[in-house]
Amino acid sequence: MEDKSIRLVPKLLAGGLDLAFIRPPSVMSRNLAVEDLFSETAVVAVPAAHALADNKSVSILDLADAQLIVPDRRSRPTAMI
Repeated sequence: MEDKSIRLVPKLLAGGLDLAFIRPPSVMSRNLAVEDLFSETAVVAVPAAHALADNKSVSILDLADAQLIVPDRRSRPTAMI
C-alpha cells in the first residue's frame, strides 16, 4: 500500500500494518521501533539558463529573493504524534 507517512503511522500503531517505509515525524511514538535506512538531501531545481544553475552548491541566502513553489501543507511531512 502506498500512502503518506502521516497516514501510515496510525495504521502501524493500530496493528493494521506490520512494516512501513516512512519519513518519521520529529516526535515518534515510543510504541514504534524505527531504523534509519538512508538520509535524504534537499535539492534545488532550476532551469539550465538560471543564474544559479552552474553553482556547485546553493545557500539559503542565494534563494532569499527567489520565487519558490512549496507543496501544500497536506503533502509535507509533519509531526503528528
